Amino acid sequence: MPATFLDKGVVGNIKPISDGTRMRSASSTFTTVLNSYPKNTVVEIDVVREYTSTDMSEYHMAGDKWGRVVKVNGAAPKKSNGDAVTGEAWMAIVYLGSPVCNGNYAPVMVDPPVESEMPKIVGMTAVLK
Repeated sequence: MPATFLDKGVVGNIKPISDGTRMRSASSTFTTVLNSYPKNTVVEIDVVREYTSTDMSEYHMAGDKWGRVVKVNGAAPKKSNGDAVTGEAWMAIVYLGSPVCNGNYAPVMVDPPVESEMPKIVGMTAVLK
């Protein structure tokens, strides 16, 4: 059974802890490497995916986190050949329990839904049989 996860909207960035940190086409090491980046590259993210179960056949551990990349050093993410990334791009924040990137992000604050007015009961009629 595949590992389960929760996606949370965020605002902020992550920075690789070491050189050669990979950006991938999905939140798994079984996916295509799009590019790799040196330590302290500013990687803007909009979603954090946190795995809630472990599936070692896919190399996911509960507690692992991946960030969905929207910008790298202020620009749209690019593949290692310079082409624009056309699909999603992900970078590990915590992988197999070990930190990969330092995070500086916060949850997106969503306004609570506005309650619609409840209908008012202005009269009742009882029918007895």
